[in-house]
Amino acid sequence: MLSKKGSFFEVGKNTINVFNTKVDVLYILWFAFILFLVMSYSFLYCQFKFFDFMSHKYTKHISGWLISHFIAFAVAGFFFPNTLVLSMILGILWEIVEWSGGKFKPSFLKPFGECHSKGPNKVWWYGKYEDIVADFAGFMVGKYTGVLLK
Repeated sequence: MLSKKGSFFEVGKNTINVFNTKVDVLYILWFAFILFLVMSYSFLYCQFKFFDFMSHKYTKHISGWLISHFIAFAVAGFFFPNTLVLSMILGILWEIVEWSGGKFKPSFLKPFGECHSKGPNKVWWYGKYEDIVADFAGFMVGKYTGVLLK
């Protein structure tokens, strides 16, 4: 048992209570899967040096990464509509991790995308406030799409 009932973190049968929000275990698995995809893509990018379609700018402000944020959070909003606050906390924490990775360039990130970053201003890992906006927009689109389909 991780904690007593009513505390910040409690495990139930198929749910986890995080900050008084019941979260389905599948929610945790969804974001773990997204993390796995990001790290896998970054690692494969370093190994095979293919065209980086995720960093490519499709318009002035929209890249594949921004689209991936929108889609990941739309899925979360659709299947887990009561997790807005927790989802946004995760999104903000992820941007802090990205910003820290770009600023401090820890050696363990070298095989994950950082291998192709050249010059003082080119970094693979960087946090952007636009990603948080895409997270929120995606979550709301997913949530209300679910409401409309019920």
